[in-house]
Amino acid sequence: MKTFLKYFISFGLGGGLLWYVYRDIDSASLIKQLQAANIYWVIACIITAFFAHWARAMRWRMLLGPLGKTPAVSTSFYAVMSGYAINMAVTRLGEVSRCAILTKEEDIPIENNMGTVLAERLMDLLFMVAVILLTLWVEKDTVINFISARLNAPAKVNADTGINYYQIGFLAILIIGTILYFTKKELFTKVYNGIINFFKGLLSGILSFKNVKNIPLFIFYSSLIWVMYYGGTLCLFKAFTQTSVFGLDVILVIFTMGSLGMILPSPGGVGTFHTFVTEGLIIFGMTHIQAAPFAAVAHGIQSIGILILWVLSWIAFIAFKKKGN
Repeated sequence: MKTFLKYFISFGLGGGLLWYVYRDIDSASLIKQLQAANIYWVIACIITAFFAHWARAMRWRMLLGPLGKTPAVSTSFYAVMSGYAINMAVTRLGEVSRCAILTKEEDIPIENNMGTVLAERLMDLLFMVAVILLTLWVEKDTVINFISARLNAPAKVNADTGINYYQIGFLAILIIGTILYFTKKELFTKVYNGIINFFKGLLSGILSFKNVKNIPLFIFYSSLIWVMYYGGTLCLFKAFTQTSVFGLDVILVIFTMGSLGMILPSPGGVGTFHTFVTEGLIIFGMTHIQAAPFAAVAHGIQSIGILILWVLSWIAFIAFKKKGN
């Protein structure tokens, strides 16, 4: 029941946001946007995606090395691409799937695989935070104005009553927390333990990095992943006339918002990515009618790229496996 509810919420979130963004957009606009794409920039986008995913596979091998067995590059890359492809259909199942592939092909215990994936996710989290901080530094005023506009009412003290809505919100959380503590101690304890265990897991993930033999190379692969992610977004902007005029700073903001949309619990970022990117482009002067089709086509190109690389990784995996045998 819990699994069903989790996926119901995930698909509901993605589907609901997708409807919200495209409720006034006709299919002709999407087709027109797709036809306007510069094929060379699209190919460049897929190439940057290849290097990003290859770097992820190489970094994963470095985490697996201390466990006593380093998988072949072709196997690691195929497992990573399988994970991405499966995540497009079912949220977070890709991580389990890629670990299962290595367990089957390389005989590495799945619990060890999962531990390295958690460590890898921690490194991605650190880079995501760094990207957000960089975005705030580059476009601080734009981001703050956007957030203030979306939170217009709560951001102010009511002129008639003098009520500060931030204070009301904080007080409400405090009261609800106190009531839960005295009436639902078991639930309160469960939530508290969950938070503590989360931070213990983060600490464990950080400590696992000490086993990596070549830390500079590990950081290089981690950096390459995010540089290529940004490069892919740059290629998508250059692929269309209406977005090619934007500078690197604007692209950074949209890249950050799109990344946030991708990590939310929606299959392949469907709905969440579209919403965040559309809202981001509106900040910089595009209309909803212009921004929404771009978000859809950009997500579609990235998804197709993943499927292409998945197929190619499978072909390479089979070829090297036969060669090894």
